[in-house]
Amino acid sequence: MSREIDRVALHALTVLISARCKAATGTEPASAPAPALCLDEMNRRLYDAAISPDRNLVWATVRDMQGAGLCNKVIKSAFVPHVARQLGADWVADNASFAAVTIGCARLQAIVSRLEEDPPLALDAGPHHSCLVVVPEGEQHTLGAVVLADQLRHRGAVPQLILGISASGLAQCVRSRPFDMVMISASQGRPPADLRALVDSSRLQTHGPKVIIGGGILDQNVDLKAATGADFLSGDVHEALDFCA
Repeated sequence: MSREIDRVALHALTVLISARCKAATGTEPASAPAPALCLDEMNRRLYDAAISPDRNLVWATVRDMQGAGLCNKVIKSAFVPHVARQLGADWVADNASFAAVTIGCARLQAIVSRLEEDPPLALDAGPHHSCLVVVPEGEQHTLGAVVLADQLRHRGAVPQLILGISASGLAQCVRSRPFDMVMISASQGRPPADLRALVDSSRLQTHGPKVIIGGGILDQNVDLKAATGADFLSGDVHEALDFCA
């Protein structure tokens, strides 16, 4: 059931972003993919390419997706996170090795970093919030934070991404530059108490930023706001920007 819900969500997000790409460019996609089967097939191909021994296959797959009418924003904001979640689920279920998941996530991260930007979307234009996206030290997976920074940039924010940072390093960072919000991405297995020092460090500048926690840790059945002292909890970039506004 969860995979079916995920597929429906992927389809809805793809249609939404494609419509925004069309609104921004005034052009129709080269060929609109069939809603269900084609999206599922592209998702499967990107997954297989991400873990393939052939390192060039993932870029051939991306070119095929572009040729099917999917803009770069759809690929980065919809397909990459979807495949990353599948890799994580398969690792937990012991259906994928650690090496395969690590290689796959690295290739997906390269897609986000290297794909050229689409023209700015007018529907996403918003206030230029200064956002610090943080991954705590000791975290093994950083793809979600990379995707988040890319999504923030598309929505008019000005993100800075820092990976593997300690509480003392974060304190030094926020003292040197003001931020409107600090977004901390943590994995599901992270003890919430570990994030309290990061949240406290985020507020050391004169005008303290809003501190938002997201990532797999949101799946924990605990009161994260009470445990960490964060202002807001969300895995949705729109909600985070709305809260900051």
